[in-house]
Amino acid sequence: MVKILTEHNSNRKSHRVTIPLLVDISGKVYQCIDWSVTGFAIIDLEQVWQLDELKKLKIILPIKEASLSIHVHAKLKNLRDNKFGFEFHDLDIKNKRILRHYIEMAVDGRTDSIEDLIGISASPSVETPIVNALNLNEIEEHKLIKKFKSRSLVSIFIGMLFTITLLLIFSQKWFYQIKTIGTVVGNTNIIYSPFDGVISNIFLEKNAYVQKNAPIVLIENHDDSVAINGLKTQILYLENQLNTNLDLAPTNYQTSSLITMLAKKEKILKQNLKNASDLLQRKIINKKDVANLESELWQISINLEKEKVKLNQNRLIQVHNFNKETVLTQTKLNQKIFELKKKLSLIQDNSNTTLHSKFEGRLLSTIVSLNEPIFVGDPIAIISNNSKPHVIITIDNIDSLKVQIGQSAKVFVPYFDKFVLAKVVSFEQNSSATNWHKQQNVSQVKLEFNDNIKIPPNIKVEVWIKTIDWLV
Repeated sequence: MVKILTEHNSNRKSHRVTIPLLVDISGKVYQCIDWSVTGFAIIDLEQVWQLDELKKLKIILPIKEASLSIHVHAKLKNLRDNKFGFEFHDLDIKNKRILRHYIEMAVDGRTDSIEDLIGISASPSVETPIVNALNLNEIEEHKLIKKFKSRSLVSIFIGMLFTITLLLIFSQKWFYQIKTIGTVVGNTNIIYSPFDGVISNIFLEKNAYVQKNAPIVLIENHDDSVAINGLKTQILYLENQLNTNLDLAPTNYQTSSLITMLAKKEKILKQNLKNASDLLQRKIINKKDVANLESELWQISINLEKEKVKLNQNRLIQVHNFNKETVLTQTKLNQKIFELKKKLSLIQDNSNTTLHSKFEGRLLSTIVSLNEPIFVGDPIAIISNNSKPHVIITIDNIDSLKVQIGQSAKVFVPYFDKFVLAKVVSFEQNSSATNWHKQQNVSQVKLEFNDNIKIPPNIKVEVWIKTIDWLV
């Protein structure tokens, strides 16, 4: 009966078997009480043998009606209770295969067949991976299994890490299925033009702090501008005609001192009226004071023109040979010029309109430039305020079917270089852009930030809308 012996906590390199095996030591044949591919044990050894002494001996495999012997070297490794344990020394690969195959034959009950053992003994001794694997002893086998297990664990860890990475990547698609670019709005006020005209002055610079009712721009009415330019052209033409006619008249006369005084007075009053207009805007004086100055200037202008007319009339009288028809023409020209200047003054007083800010905040930008024509409803300036900002995004109508009010979103703000949380609050209905949205098959979605944060207006942000919230 074949037995495989195992000793727990033993230092043996291989399991021992009790298959019949003979050992010829110096002509004396001994029966092995147990053996393995790494050594054997016998009892009652008659020869003198020192521990770790190496000797040559012969192993005999008793086969039915035959026997097979192999020559080996062995060392005496231990002696216990008349039991001698030997270890094979540099056992040949071929001999190791013969011993292993002999064990397999005994386990299978085929010890009556010697052909396989003869075939192994007759084959060349060539090392191959398969042969090396077959010749592993138990310790080497454990080391190989341990190494295989450690490499398997590394492979499993790498596989799990790869799987987790894939899950994280695809989770962005599964749980944040909509990614787009949005604009931060809601924390600005826009000032629009109330009428058509031309920008004739800009009072504030970019990033300046704007008080409520502060002047932003001066707008010149477009229609009045055309009329003013026409009147100036007519006046210039008539004055050229007047000067041409006067050049024909005698020049040996003196200007009246009254006209000189009135002209100086008129110049001073015009400057006073200009200063009064600035004071009126700053509410230092009232309109009544300005009206008094205008009335006084108007009277001085009339008197001055009258004196000029009188002076011209006197000059005409002094010109004895001057054509009477020419004198009448000059009078008409002066009268026409006077009427045109009066009309020009009235139009200029009512033409320019200062556009004031209805809001308080910081001027982000003026959208217009000097001498630029504008029309009703054109944006003039953008002023920031302290309102809570929100984000507007534009997405395809197909994607809008996935979006619902209350869904979570992540917003990356480059200004802070970090993510902030937001949620969908509404679908925007922009009447001025509705037709364009319909043509492009897109929709606008409004998102509000979860926290009250201050973000510069009109900056671009990246938005991920979380279309599946069941993990939250």
